[in-house]
Formats: sequence, structure tokens, C-alpha cells
Amino acid sequence: RDTWPYEVVAEFTGNLDPHEFGAMIYEVGQYYNWAYAGIENNADLTPIEYLRVNEYPNMHYQCVIEGRVYDKQTDKIGWNTNVRTRRKLRNDALRMLREKGIEIKSERILTQMETFARGKTGRWEAIQGAHDDRVLAWMIAVQMLEYAGLVDDWREEGLLESGPEVDPDRIYDAPRWGAVAEEAQPGSPDERFENHMARKDAARLA
Repeated sequence: RDTWPYEVVAEFTGNLDPHEFGAMIYEVGQYYNWAYAGIENNADLTPIEYLRVNEYPNMHYQCVIEGRVYDKQTDKIGWNTNVRTRRKLRNDALRMLREKGIEIKSERILTQMETFARGKTGRWEAIQGAHDDRVLAWMIAVQMLEYAGLVDDWREEGLLESGPEVDPDRIYDAPRWGAVAEEAQPGSPDERFENHMARKDAARLA
């Protein structure tokens, strides 16, 4: 966040098991110096649960907007895309583009932007036959840039617990992410998550 303009440095598109997706976010986030992670909480919460169980140190918490910008932070992890926030996604992303505040080098994102338009109901989305998953993911990333700065301010003011210790001049020395191993290694994030889920299953059966 200390560089201008901002730049998209990585992207992933594919079909992953929610557990694998959570593991990938953990490893990629660690690789990028414990990046500020904002995951949608609209549907499957497994990726968020994976990060929570493994105490990922820099997660986005949903904020309530009640007339003022960034009114307050809640205890709900993740980003919620709804009628109100979808409008904010689009407006803030458009402002960022107009100010030339971010560089997009991904042809896949740019291609989807060409078919992202306002429909008859006023909702911004992909035209019929097209897709907008990459565009929406990019717009959420733009939101995380703004929220990360706000959270840093709150931490400095003592309103939130301090964040992870990071060195802005280096990338965390973590292994490159890949597919999750078939068997979790002892003491690994995967093992902690599997043990957590096993305890939840046992509790339901009790």
C-alpha cells in the first residue's frame, strides 16, 4: 500500500475445494508479507474458518456503514457483497481507474471489464453470456486497499490489536503455494484445520 500507483501482482482462477482455497489464501498471504485478506462471506465460510482456526493475523472484518464512511468494524470476518456494498464496489473501482491509481496487467480482468455493464434493473454485472467473477474479485481487492489503511490507523490509535510484524522491504520467505497435500503434516495449518473440523463433527454427533 506504500507504492503508487497500485498494481495487481497475482491472480488465480480455477475450481478448488473450499478447504484447498483457504489453504491457498493462507500460503499466498504469508508469501506476500501477511497480506490483508478479504474473503467474501456470502456463501461457503470454509475458507474463512480455515484462516480463523490457523490464526491468520491480517483478516478483514465486515464493517457497518450507517451514513458515515467506515462507521465501525464488526466481529464478522470477511467481505459481504450486497445491494449496498456492490454499488460502493463499482464507484470506488471507477474512481481508482479515473485517478490512474492502479495498474491492471491481466488480460483476463480487462476482457471481463469490456462486458461489465449496467443492466435494465440498474445492477452492474456481466452482460448475458459473459462472466464478471474476475472483475468483482478485483473490485473487492480495491476495497481491501482502502480498508487496510483504515485498519492500520485504528491499530496505531489503539482501537484494534496490533497487526502482524512485517517488513515492507521484503517478501516473507514462505514456500510457493500449490495443491494441498493429501495428508496434512504434523503441526501444519492443514492438520490444525482437520482437527478443528473433526471436533465440530464429534460435537454435532454427541
